Amino acid sequence: MAGNSSRIKGYGGEKEVERKLKEAGLEAKRVPLSGAVEGFWGDVVFNVDGREMTGEVKRRKAGFSKLYQWLARKDILFLREDREDWLVVLRMEDWLELVKKEKP
Repeated sequence: MAGNSSRIKGYGGEKEVERKLKEAGLEAKRVPLSGAVEGFWGDVVFNVDGREMTGEVKRRKAGFSKLYQWLARKDILFLREDREDWLVVLRMEDWLELVKKEKP
């Protein structure tokens, strides 16, 4: 039964991100069967200045605590594991402000 509640929580997170992107004026949609069907990668697809982007959504009770600690009182977090690309972590509200500034 835990798997079912995880799916429900994941679906809710995907719908929440989709709603926030739409509220910010972005064209966005949740990917049906995200990750389960070939050709449908990621959880949410959205458009920024004509560029289609794919987003992965992770929602958990715990497990990201270090990210929140590292980002505390900072604007942005840069992460990289050995032999991997750099990642950028922003609070969604800060990222949406950047995206809104780019729109005409």
